[in-house]
Amino acid sequence: MSITGNLLGTATSGLLAYQRALATTSHNTVNVNTPGYTRQRAELSARLPLSASNGFVGTGVEVLTVSRYFDQFVTSQLRTTTSTSSQLDAYYAFAKQIDNVVADSQTGLMPALQGFFNAVSDVSNNPGSVANRQVMLSQANALVNRFHYMSDRMDDLQDNANSQITSSVAVVNSLTQSIARLNQEIFYSEGASGGQPPNDLLDQRDEAIRQLSEQMQVQTIQQSNGMVSVFGSNGQTLVMDDRYATLSLLANEYDPQNLDIGISIDGATVTNFTSGISGGTLGGVLDFRDEMLASVRNQLGQVAVGMSEVFNAQHRLGIDLNNALGGDFFTDLGVQQSVESRNNNAATDYVFTGTVTDAGAIKSSDYRISYNAGTYTVTRVSDNTVLASNGTGTFDLTATEGFTIAAAGTSISDGDNFLLKFTSGAAGAIGVEITQTSQIAAAGPLRAGAVLTNTGSGAITQGSIATTTGLPLAGTITLTFDPNALGAGVPGFVVTGGPGGTLAYNPATESSGKTFTFAGVGGYTFSVSGIPATGDQFTIQANSGGSGDNRNALALANLQTKYTMLNGAAGPTASIYGVYSQIVSDVGSRTKQAEIDSVAQNTLLTQAQDAWSNKSGVNLDEEAANLVKYQQMYQASSQLIVAAQTVFESLLSAVRR
Repeated sequence: MSITGNLLGTATSGLLAYQRALATTSHNTVNVNTPGYTRQRAELSARLPLSASNGFVGTGVEVLTVSRYFDQFVTSQLRTTTSTSSQLDAYYAFAKQIDNVVADSQTGLMPALQGFFNAVSDVSNNPGSVANRQVMLSQANALVNRFHYMSDRMDDLQDNANSQITSSVAVVNSLTQSIARLNQEIFYSEGASGGQPPNDLLDQRDEAIRQLSEQMQVQTIQQSNGMVSVFGSNGQTLVMDDRYATLSLLANEYDPQNLDIGISIDGATVTNFTSGISGGTLGGVLDFRDEMLASVRNQLGQVAVGMSEVFNAQHRLGIDLNNALGGDFFTDLGVQQSVESRNNNAATDYVFTGTVTDAGAIKSSDYRISYNAGTYTVTRVSDNTVLASNGTGTFDLTATEGFTIAAAGTSISDGDNFLLKFTSGAAGAIGVEITQTSQIAAAGPLRAGAVLTNTGSGAITQGSIATTTGLPLAGTITLTFDPNALGAGVPGFVVTGGPGGTLAYNPATESSGKTFTFAGVGGYTFSVSGIPATGDQFTIQANSGGSGDNRNALALANLQTKYTMLNGAAGPTASIYGVYSQIVSDVGSRTKQAEIDSVAQNTLLTQAQDAWSNKSGVNLDEEAANLVKYQQMYQASSQLIVAAQTVFESLLSAVRR
């Protein structure tokens, strides 16, 4: 090859190489704001030299490939932090809403509880006031409406969560389809280009996977054919080569209003994928719905059950203005039953009756009953604790759970499951049962007193009852003091009417007071004190016309602060008011923690984005410098062509001579 031809070829190679380098730099510059775009670089290499007698002669430069500034580790870190950040952001967004519901000073339950118990206290101060009784009844309805309002807000949050799940499922399906399509295009493009990487398609696929990580946590495996396989956090295949999974919405097996997520590939059977999802917006929403929302709904129901059971129990121990024993003030809440959708069809007629027997032992949880091989098993759902099992389906769990269960039905099959809800629906089911102010049982059902003709200093308290057994009292019970009631020199009271018999009482040693209980008369407990004279009498009788009696109203008002809930080893550890305060505190703490976690994770996400940008992002200053550099190299190559032309013309001139 002549020196002219070699020079021209070398110059031409430079023009072509730096033209490609300029084009690559220009491509970087105009894509500076393209999401997921990875900076590219033309990889230059010297062409093979020519062998000459005096050594090898260079032949110029060539572009081996156009590569990406890509780091797999940095990209994986970005996906992971993106997934976690989206999860925490979604959780916090919903947590704020539930915190606003339970802690609101105007629309939360606390002011309604306070208003109701203030009204009860007013009745205890003036039990005969119709106006006070009307306010109490109105405040009771306001309290019930507030329970219903909060239950509706829980339902709204569940609907919002379902809407977000629906939206995210649609996004996931679109992205998995796009990734599978890009896999196919990359495979064909690499084959058509002799193995050269289709950088822009690779960028699009990486960005699609990053966007998928915003919805759920994913893992990827690079295949030897250039394709990428994508898996969920539990290893479930989402994309394999050009095949992709399709997510679908399923009704929860127990609650059709609660959406689960199914998955299938190539039209295969849909399986429940809900438990396999973590991270991303989907994971955050599912965590909120299945943990925080379910917990708060059950805790709110626990307050409703406590309010109903505890207040009703005390109200039944009083007597109203019609001289009748008090009835249920609030709705007597039972149990809601859900049948697993996979059960034998006949099992839908199988019913479990649940009865709350101790509000203090009620837990904020649902309960699952499973039937297998003739055995019923009860499991507490909140912690998956198996509580009991037998072959009858009848359980007394009063001591630990505060309720009893009884099975009723004839058609049940192995593998059938039932969900019993004592608390989760209680806030929406509670109501006020009495409709008239006269039905408020503010008075005690029995009254005690000393006969006016007594000459001693003996006294008797009004006492209280524990049950309604033996009430209303049919006649008067009379206690007559006799120094020899229990034998010569053994003083006490002779009881006529009611339980009859005698009561030992020695004024010489017991004048400060002695307590007695008539178990068969409502567990009536009273005290006698002082020194009665022989023949002195005390009477216990039905409290008819006791419109000014406030004993039961006082007991009802005391329920605001009396420990009746959350049984511990030594008995109840919280009041109704206190249980709700714990809900507010718990939700507030969890929401604050969610905020802290979200802010911290967003900081990590920013760092990961910066790391990716530093490695793969376009730097306009650098690209501007490259444009100048490559332009100068292109111009220099052009000058080589001019030089080659000059040499060639000089040779021609020499020949002409």
